[in-house]
Amino acid sequence: MRACLDGLKNRLRAKDDELGRKSLEMDGLALSLREVKAENKRLQAELDKGSEAKAEIDRLRLSWRKSEGIPPPSPIITT
Repeated sequence: MRACLDGLKNRLRAKDDELGRKSLEMDGLALSLREVKAENKRLQAELDKGSEAKAEIDRLRLSWRKSEGIPPPSPIITT
């Protein structure tokens, strides 16, 4: 009976250790995910700024062309 209880204790201890390792792994993955999401958000904001800057350049270029009497460029048709 004593040997059976010792075996159960050992298995329980092993499972507890395994759960501890898995918990640490989950915490690490959650931290990595948060970091990746923050980096993604930063990159998206940077991309949005670039898109806004490009749109402003296009508006200024069109305004300049109008002031110089240059017709606007014809749209590019892609198929």
